[in-house]
Amino acid sequence: MQKPIMNPPTKPVPRFVPTLTEVVNADQLTLTTATTKSEQDEIIDLVQLQIQPQIERRLREQSDHLAQMFSAMQWTEVSAKLRQDIAELVRQAVLDALNPAQKIQTPPAPKIDS
Repeated sequence: MQKPIMNPPTKPVPRFVPTLTEVVNADQLTLTTATTKSEQDEIIDLVQLQIQPQIERRLREQSDHLAQMFSAMQWTEVSAKLRQDIAELVRQAVLDALNPAQKIQTPPAPKIDS
């Protein structure tokens, strides 16, 4: 089986490939970047104004997430304590119902792991 022969390109291949790089003259760079303190402060204020909505949105998202996380942690602790208290009350109520004449103090019920 023969391999197909590839045709040579019809156009000459360029020697240099163009890029998206821009040439920067160092002299122009130092002249254009030299700013006064008040100009720098103005630029800083403008940038802060531009990013303020994104910062506020992210802060709200993070605070909502933290509030939910703390709420869930507290609920886990509270619900575990409530389950333990209810188990002890049920145990005591059953023992009282089975032995109404005897009010025997029973040891506390074992803790229920959540």
